[in-house]
Amino acid sequence: MSPMFRRGLSRSRTFKRGARGAAVLVAAVFMFLTSAFSAWAATNITITFVRHGESAGNASGLIDTKIPGPDLTATGQTQAQTVAGVLANDGLAHDAIFASDMVRTQQTAAPYATATGMPVTVPGGLHEVQAGIFEGQSQNSGFARILYALIPLSWATGNLLMPMPGSPDANGAVFQNRFNGAVDDIYASGAQNPVAFAHGMSIMAWTLMNVQNPDLTLMLKHPLGNTDIVTVTGNPEDGWTLEDWGGIAVTQNPALPTKLFVNVRDTVKVPQMALYNVAKALRSGNIANVANAIRDGAFDTAKAVVNLPINVVKSVVKSVQTGTVFKAAPPPAAVQAVTPNATAAKDTDSTVKPAVTPTIAKQVSTLKPAVTGAKDKTAKAVEGSKTSQVDSTKADDATAGDPKADDKGTKVKKDKPKKDKADKADTADKPKVEKPKKAEKPTKAAKAEAAK
Repeated sequence: MSPMFRRGLSRSRTFKRGARGAAVLVAAVFMFLTSAFSAWAATNITITFVRHGESAGNASGLIDTKIPGPDLTATGQTQAQTVAGVLANDGLAHDAIFASDMVRTQQTAAPYATATGMPVTVPGGLHEVQAGIFEGQSQNSGFARILYALIPLSWATGNLLMPMPGSPDANGAVFQNRFNGAVDDIYASGAQNPVAFAHGMSIMAWTLMNVQNPDLTLMLKHPLGNTDIVTVTGNPEDGWTLEDWGGIAVTQNPALPTKLFVNVRDTVKVPQMALYNVAKALRSGNIANVANAIRDGAFDTAKAVVNLPINVVKSVVKSVQTGTVFKAAPPPAAVQAVTPNATAAKDTDSTVKPAVTPTIAKQVSTLKPAVTGAKDKTAKAVEGSKTSQVDSTKADDATAGDPKADDKGTKVKKDKPKKDKADKADTADKPKVEKPKKAEKPTKAAKAEAAK
């Protein structure tokens, strides 16, 4: 072999060995990532949010969102006892209790904590949406209460930069960041069915901002009352699904317009949160934090934009497959609630119809003797339509005597059965007369045979 050939052969062997090593490395990385993905797969949990009982602020009719806030009223304490019983019998094995850093939520959680023996954990971020310039305004009338509700509703549409003037929750991004932090803490606790005592506006806003099946009309038509419950299932990685809103079951498979709305909402939220994180890093004064925030924000935004058409196609396909293009699927709980009612209605109809028929029959059977026995105006109208009955009625009158003597008393009751028997006899005689008519044919045949 020539030296040139040997060099080429050695290079070829080196290349093959390198290719094999790279293939083994790629396979190892793939197997690692696959196994790691199964280990990293997020586990779903169910969070039961409970709004606090009536506070002194609620009783005053004024917006009160300051921390720590007022105590519960006597009514609120009763409500706390009641909701503790509700939670104990809701079918969920609650394994942790959380409450905001406001007095009214902790007092509402106390009866349930006492009954179960579980401690109340107070994570930061669960408190109410801070009202800012609307603080102390009427919560029952005026524009202040409307604006205080419409701003969080705007956040739920994806407009996180809508400001809450004068509030520590300067906009939806600030609120999303701090409430999400509390939810992340709840999830990190390892509880599978935690209960979180929070506030009406914060529960409504965060839920509609984050669930995959939002119904924005719920916030307007069914705002949460004291100790109302909202249940969500999911995890911070894959998202959340709304199951129950103050006793109202929510569809798990919304119509296509809602799915498309969620796709757009989740996409536009990403750059807004990226801007918030960059601004937060700038306030820290750390150059490394700023660079990381810019890098992560750019990557997340690009990823969201690329995923938008993919998510839209998935939504369309799912809606077509499940028949929810124009109409949402019925809520699971609503189907269970409606089916027994529908069955009961059917059972009622089936029982009513047979009951009505004999009742009418009885009325008809009792009216006929009365018509034939006493000559009133109704009897004359009936007798005028059937001449045969008139003849029998006249015969009955002749044998019964004067009808005026039978107006009241036991005579009428005694006479009625006799007249019924007479009527039955008359009606029984009629078919006997008709029977020979049916037998006319064999008689003619007999005559014909006799003639032959």
